[in-house]
Amino acid sequence: MGVHDRRVRKSGPAIALVVARCRTHAVAFTIYPPGYVPYGRAPTVPVDLAGRPVRTPSGSLSWPATIFGAAIDAAAGRRWPLEGTEPGARRTQGRRLALTAPLLGLCLATDERTRERIASSLSIPLLALRQVPRASLHAGGSWSERGQMITSVLALLREPRRVLAAGEVAGLWGRPSRWDPGGQALRRPF
Repeated sequence: MGVHDRRVRKSGPAIALVVARCRTHAVAFTIYPPGYVPYGRAPTVPVDLAGRPVRTPSGSLSWPATIFGAAIDAAAGRRWPLEGTEPGARRTQGRRLALTAPLLGLCLATDERTRERIASSLSIPLLALRQVPRASLHAGGSWSERGQMITSVLALLREPRRVLAAGEVAGLWGRPSRWDPGGQALRRPF
């Protein structure tokens, strides 16, 4: 295995993405920095490049700097501007609300077995997910209500990297791994 290329993106991680190539199997794949997922323009979890949790000055996890910032703003009644880049356009806020609900097992289409597995991946009680009124996360609910439901689950998370495993269970991306340079192998991110 070796570095095949480096790609700079116009949005997303502030560092070049590494494209690795397996010589044995003749396949190439992109390696994303900790906290990012494929095609992600913002981090999914608040971790630094070493994979350590990033915290605000008050000591809480820095969820506003991730895709969950859309839900946090919506819960506070803040709509992003119709056009813009910081924190993003209103359309982006809506897409991120739509992405983070199934990621946390809050989508009506998520079956009970998958919700159990998501709760387990997040290390939170299944009862906490069952108590969230999922119907308000869809067309009938306001963005503010959706944001409140999503942030209520975020408040229960103690290990932010577990969100990456929940995304795999929800079918949003493949198995998350991290490169262990000492062991020359891929490992689970937590």
